[in-house]
Amino acid sequence: MEQRKRRILLQDIRPPAKSSEGEDVEWLCRSLNLFTKKDADKSAYRVFRILLRSSLEGNPKTSTEIADELDLARGTVLFHMKKFYDAGLVDRASGRRYALREASLE
Repeated sequence: MEQRKRRILLQDIRPPAKSSEGEDVEWLCRSLNLFTKKDADKSAYRVFRILLRSSLEGNPKTSTEIADELDLARGTVLFHMKKFYDAGLVDRASGRRYALREASLE
């Protein structure tokens, strides 16, 4: 099996002072440079939160399920999935489903 080179660009961003789960996840996504300047509706963050929740529940989702849940185009979801995959955060699960590589972000 061919090994893919993965490149992660970290940004030095202070974590939120008073954090909630949503703020923590957004901080993580910004620190890993997963947002693009064109992502005005924070779709990357929203997709990542769905992945996090479904992975913690042990219920990986398809790109279509994520797109339907967030009312996004499937292409948008796949664009973000590729970024997450290239960063080493996401793996394919069975049946064309996606899950975080690790069940926890700790």
